[in-house]
Amino acid sequence: MWPFTKTSTPTFAPTAADGPWEVKKYNDSGALLVVRVNMGLKRMSSLLGYQYHVGVVVPFRSPTTNGLPSRLETIELDAIEHLLRERFEADGSATLALAITTAGRREFIFYAAQEEPAKKTFPGIKKEIHSHEVQILTCLDKSWEIYRRFAA
Repeated sequence: MWPFTKTSTPTFAPTAADGPWEVKKYNDSGALLVVRVNMGLKRMSSLLGYQYHVGVVVPFRSPTTNGLPSRLETIELDAIEHLLRERFEADGSATLALAITTAGRREFIFYAAQEEPAKKTFPGIKKEIHSHEVQILTCLDKSWEIYRRFAA
């Protein structure tokens, strides 16, 4: 209704936001920290509207002695990542920025335009994942602080 207009959700072009990816390794108080970083987002980070950090945490069922997943569990985690991306990125309202693996868990970090759609989508995703327990956490991160920490 004029003079008011509905604001639309910003969207990424899928090809622009997907890579290249870099793998970085850190020592976090003696524990190995492996971070896969979507470097394709570096030039797009902090875009207006993509201000919510959506983290999906997946604890490992049986980590190796160094806290990382086994080969079999890695295959399962890849399938979980594919499902998460399929659901969260479908309408362009979120994009995967980081995958952090350490001390018995992997966290997939998306940046989203809005918090509620991710929260509403998550219960359905959780029902589809039979191999692992998954948890979601969201927070406001307008400056993409977590992403910038690893993309530097």
